[in-house]
Amino acid sequence: MVAEESLAGEWATAARRRGSTLTFTQPAKQKDRRCRVAFKTHWCMGGQKEQRTAESRDGMVLLDRPVAEILGPVYQRLCCVRVGDLRRLAYLYEDGP
Repeated sequence: MVAEESLAGEWATAARRRGSTLTFTQPAKQKDRRCRVAFKTHWCMGGQKEQRTAESRDGMVLLDRPVAEILGPVYQRLCCVRVGDLRRLAYLYEDGP
């Protein structure tokens, strides 16, 4: 996991005819760990947008409410990982009730 690095900016996934983005806006106060998140997901026939907040700690990201990709998973927890020279956000599957 990649800890203590800024999430600010756009994180995107793309597949054939669909994709999603999470855009993180860091808080004005450095000690505040909550940031605003704009979530967008789309496919060839439409899309949706949602607003969230998130808290980041030690490479783990927790959204205040789950998000659902238009043709994909539903998730609330993510982790920031390094793959070679690139940083990626990976969602974590939740166990059912």
